[in-house]
Amino acid sequence: MTKMEEVDCQNFFNNFQEFKAIQKKQKQRGLNDFNILTTVLKYSDEVRLHSRMIGNLLNPNAKHYQDTLFLEQFLKMIGLDNWGLDLLSTTVSIEYKDIDLYITDGDKHIIIENKIWAEDQPCQIMKYINIIVEENKDSIDLTRIVGENIILDENVMQVIYLTPRAKEVSSAHKKDNDGYIYFDGEENADDELSKCSKRNNTEILVPDGLKKYKAKYKKITYRKHIIRWLQNSQNEVRNITNLNEVIQQYIDVVERVNGNYKGKVMGLKEYVKDNNMELETLFSVRKEIEELQRDLLYEFFSKEINGVVKVNDDMKRVKNDYKYYIYNKDTCRQWFLGTAKDFGSFYKINDEYLLYVAIGKKNIHYGIVKHENYAVIDALEGDKSYGLEYRGKGWRNIKWFSEGLSLDKNLNILNDYDESVLKDKINDLIKQFKQE
Repeated sequence: MTKMEEVDCQNFFNNFQEFKAIQKKQKQRGLNDFNILTTVLKYSDEVRLHSRMIGNLLNPNAKHYQDTLFLEQFLKMIGLDNWGLDLLSTTVSIEYKDIDLYITDGDKHIIIENKIWAEDQPCQIMKYINIIVEENKDSIDLTRIVGENIILDENVMQVIYLTPRAKEVSSAHKKDNDGYIYFDGEENADDELSKCSKRNNTEILVPDGLKKYKAKYKKITYRKHIIRWLQNSQNEVRNITNLNEVIQQYIDVVERVNGNYKGKVMGLKEYVKDNNMELETLFSVRKEIEELQRDLLYEFFSKEINGVVKVNDDMKRVKNDYKYYIYNKDTCRQWFLGTAKDFGSFYKINDEYLLYVAIGKKNIHYGIVKHENYAVIDALEGDKSYGLEYRGKGWRNIKWFSEGLSLDKNLNILNDYDESVLKDKINDLIKQFKQE
C-alpha cells in the first residue's frame, strides 16, 4: 500500500468512526427500526399480516373506533367512492370462505384477492365469484348472458386484485376490453372448471359446480394504492397517537414489500452519499477487509490445538473422502459472503476418534467423530456421556456430537484463539474424552 493509500484508508476509518458516532446519537434520541408487526410475522405474510391489517382498518366495527373513515378513504383510492355502497350497513370479512377480503352491504359485493409473492391457484378468482353468487343468487341478476358467460352487473360486484407491482392474474383468467374478468382456461375451459369444482372445499361451497361469470375487475398495488391510502388515513388521525403509530408501522412494512424501506437510523450508504466519500477508497478498504476476514478464518483452522494432532498427510483418507468439508482459502472467503458453510479441520485424538472443528451458517461447531483407519464412521451413537448435544448431521449420514458457539458474538476466536472461550471448551471436551 502506498503512502497516499494509507492516508486514504486512515481518512476512511476516521469517517467510519464518525458514522458510528452519528448512529449512536440517533439511537440515543429514540430512533430505531423496531417494528412490532415484523417481530412475530414475516413482512410478506399475505394472510396473517397484510389481509388482517387491511381488513381491520377497513372494518367500520373494528376497535380503531373510526367508523367508516378508513373504508371511505380506501373506496376513494380505488375509484369506488361513488359506487353506492351503503357504508352504514357494510361488513368487512377476512378470509371469508377462502376469499382474502370481502366487503359487502348485502346488495353490493367487493372481492379482494391479495397476492404478495404466492402464485394463483387454478380457477381461484372464478371460484370466489361463484361463492358470492351462490350465496346471493336470489338477489343478483343472472339473466344477462353473452356467449358462454353470465355477465354480472358492475354496480353489483367488483373484483380487486392486489399485488405489490401490478402483477397479472393467472393466464387462465382473461380480461376483456370493458375491464371484465372471465375464465377461459389454458386448454378446455369447461374441463378445467369441472376439475376445479372437485378440489378442496370448492365442492362444498359451490355444490352445483363452478359456472362461467364475467365480473368487473381492477388491479391495484401496494406500491401506489395501499401506500397512498395509508398515508391519507394517517393524515386523518394524526392527532390520535396510537393509531398514527400503528399506521406508520404498517406503512414501513408495506415499504419493505415494495423494496423502498429506508431505516430511521442512518445506514452506511446514506452516510457515504451525504459526505461525498470517495468510493475508490471505500471499495479498496472493503477488498482489504475481505482479505483480512479470509485470512483470519484460514489461520484459525490452520492452528494446532493443544493435545491433538491436526490432519496431516497420514490421514489422506479423511482428506479424500471429506475434501469438501475441509477448509481452504476460497471457502474461508466465501463464508463471509454467505455462500459457503460446513467446512473446517479434523484433528486426531487417538486411533479411534477425531475432533472436528467446523463453521456452519453462523456458528463455530466442534465435536467428536469416530474413524477406522481415518474413514469416518458413526460417532458414539446413543452415548451422551460427554455432555454434548446430539445432532443428526445429514452430513454423508455421519452422526456426531457437537456444540455450537456464535461467531458473531465471539469474534475474538479468530483474532486470539488462545484467549477465547472456544479453546477452553475444546480443551475441556478433549480432557473429559481422554479420561473416560
